Amino acid sequence: MRITRSELLGLATLLVFACISSAVHSPAQAPSNATPAAGAIVRSVAPEPADRHAETFTVTILCEAPDGKPIAGAEVTCFEFDAWTRRERAKVTHKTDATGTCRFDGVAVPLSDVSRAVSGSADRLCTVAAKAAGRASVVRTLTRQGLPKFQRFSSGSMTFVMEPAQTLHGRVTTSKGEPIEGVAVYTERQSMSRPFDGFCGAKTDKNGEYKITDLKGWARPKDAGSFVVDSRSGNTATGHQVPDSFVVHVWHPDYGHKWAFGRALPGELNVQLPETGLITGRAVDVTTKRPLAGVLVYVESTRTPGGDFRLFHCSNWAITDQLGTYRLALRGGNDYQILSQFEGYLSQAFPKIRALPANATVTADDLALVRAGVVRAHLINAESKQRIRFPAKPKRVSVVLRSQPKGSKQDELFPAEFTEGSSFLMRAAIPGWTYSIAAESNDPTISPRPVATVFNVEPGETIEIDLPGDVRKPSSGL
Repeated sequence: MRITRSELLGLATLLVFACISSAVHSPAQAPSNATPAAGAIVRSVAPEPADRHAETFTVTILCEAPDGKPIAGAEVTCFEFDAWTRRERAKVTHKTDATGTCRFDGVAVPLSDVSRAVSGSADRLCTVAAKAAGRASVVRTLTRQGLPKFQRFSSGSMTFVMEPAQTLHGRVTTSKGEPIEGVAVYTERQSMSRPFDGFCGAKTDKNGEYKITDLKGWARPKDAGSFVVDSRSGNTATGHQVPDSFVVHVWHPDYGHKWAFGRALPGELNVQLPETGLITGRAVDVTTKRPLAGVLVYVESTRTPGGDFRLFHCSNWAITDQLGTYRLALRGGNDYQILSQFEGYLSQAFPKIRALPANATVTADDLALVRAGVVRAHLINAESKQRIRFPAKPKRVSVVLRSQPKGSKQDELFPAEFTEGSSFLMRAAIPGWTYSIAAESNDPTISPRPVATVFNVEPGETIEIDLPGDVRKPSSGL
């Protein structure tokens, strides 16, 4: 799995996961409890919504050999993705049948509004990993963008071509040549540089030696390093760089993450880990100033001494203790930025370390996190002031949410969707931003009033908004 700096920093224009439900949308009206006036806002401090996952989907996996023959008995594991923590957890493992097929039902769709607020992207759905005797394991991340089927339907399929397995072995040592035990060496990875145990990886023994036996073979191309033009348009040429090596990831909590490069697989690859410095710090609630335990802290290089970025890059991660403190070992000489993920919270500041010295400890500024707000919007009958109830998610009625980041004069359009049959729910509203919310409808029986409600959200605040609309009886032809 790729880790990009753009994925970890900033908030990008949001993508929408289209409604899966296509239920009939004949609204019925029922009285609501404490319904506010049209367009009014009710504010409260309430716990996080219980509906962590509003949607599920089905994934079908086909495992086959390069010649197209099915691979029966392959072990396939589906890993669900948690939008708040950006971590993946194994849901279940199945074995493929005689046709090489297995299916995963009820896979939770990551909360798209949370993903967008936490990482700036809502593309990732889940990760699936497969292994079979004598075959190279496959680890693949399913995304909305890469799989159009998932944008329209509640199921999809993927084919894993499992080639004959090859072996990579070697030794990992310190800069002084001393062996390091417990180093994770792997070629596929999940978020935060943590490998999937049992797939395409191994750990070093007390002698610093490792052996990975389930890898796909790799041979250095004859035109390695050259640029191949794929297409031309006028004076513009697009293409790709022919790889000169394959990448292996190396991670140990006392040394951080490092890229290593191999030239042949099967083969031998020895790795020497550089001297490190230590970054210490703590995570706090920006409102209460209290330390936060259980926060995932991730540190990544932002600038390196020069040359190939991959040769010097280093990253690492840790979980804060009961005092909210963390301790991270990282390659000396680099600049680093500190990021975090914690359920119900959003990072407000990103401390930086300049030129971390080797064999020394540097204390970072506090990592400030702010509790996210929660927004619920309901459609109401402008005449009766009663909330409109839908039997399922409305197909032809939607909510449009615009936001203006703090300090910005430009609005960002966040097309939103109903997460329930009767309301739109946003679980990760960012304090300090200005939001504008309104309803739109292609339903001939519902005409939302042309009113956009503007509001801000305080840390940990829950907001209830009613959006008025005119409701008409359907014509006899409907």
